[in-house]
Amino acid sequence: GACGGGDSGGGGGGGSSSTAPSPPAVKSSYKNSKKAATDVYEAPTGAVARDSGMDTFGAYGGAYDNAATTNPQQQQQQQQQQEKRGGGGLFGGGFGFGAFGSSSGGGVGGGGDKSLAQQRKELEKREGDIARRERELAAREAAMRANGGSGGQQVNNWPFKFWAIAYHNIDAEIPSQHQRAVRMCYYSYLCLVLALFMNLCAVTGAFFVDGRVVSWLVAIIYFLAGVPGAYFIWYRRLYMAAKNDSGLKFGWFFLMYLGHLAFMVYACISPPSGAGDQWSLAGMMVLKSALNKDKVLGAFYAVAFCLFALDAVLSVVSMRLVWTSFRAGGHNASTVGAQMGAQAASGAAGRSALRSVV
Repeated sequence: GACGGGDSGGGGGGGSSSTAPSPPAVKSSYKNSKKAATDVYEAPTGAVARDSGMDTFGAYGGAYDNAATTNPQQQQQQQQQQEKRGGGGLFGGGFGFGAFGSSSGGGVGGGGDKSLAQQRKELEKREGDIARRERELAAREAAMRANGGSGGQQVNNWPFKFWAIAYHNIDAEIPSQHQRAVRMCYYSYLCLVLALFMNLCAVTGAFFVDGRVVSWLVAIIYFLAGVPGAYFIWYRRLYMAAKNDSGLKFGWFFLMYLGHLAFMVYACISPPSGAGDQWSLAGMMVLKSALNKDKVLGAFYAVAFCLFALDAVLSVVSMRLVWTSFRAGGHNASTVGAQMGAQAASGAAGRSALRSVV
């Protein structure tokens, strides 16, 4: 500008040229202004740049350090440090986000693999549960459609279609993890019904052959009380426990089923008693006497005895399967026992309060 003004003044007139500075004066003023700008801004040293965060800006931080550092060895060390901090970042060393990228990448590659594997395992477990529930829901819908014109309501189908007192469908109502145990207990119940019926037939033959009236009456009581009693006391209890996955009902089933096991052992042995009913059960100790009395009568007693023994074996297997299913459902014997005790105590308190009111 100053030079331009001088040129224009020289061209227009002499008055302007007397005020224009000479070239040496312009050069000295340019040097002074450059020195003033240098004093205002000094390139930060490497330590200052690192403390102020300038070295995190990749190549620019490196430029400041290189401008301030004159030792090549120090420059090489600073460059290595920058590469360590910025080597794994998203933008590398160009923009200096390397330290952040390196730390985050290490987290994903190290402990992140374990967490991802655990999350994948949990997702697979949830998918399995959802698939199992979908299958159960589909089976229930199929069973409801099979009911025909009932409007989707459950229709009693057990024990016979022409005389049904309950709805019984293991595939539709029982979860898949409990179906095997419930089905085995159902087989045990059917075997018990057949054994009591054959026992009644054998004792009826003893009534006609040897006049065993008391034994025949006791055998009738065993059949009439045992068939519905076993269904409602322990089998139906197990059915509802498996359907609702109720630990408390499982506990009551175990308690009642132990009584069933004790009866099966007693029926297989059939020890003699003084009430005149020693022939009421086709046990081991009666079988020999029945064979000596009559061969046909002994054959009936032998069949009934085999059915009692088979049901005893099925009962043991069923107990084991139900226990395994009970534990697989996440139930605990101590917790269920405490719940049973609390329920029994509350029932006793209610009965005592009712007696006091009456």
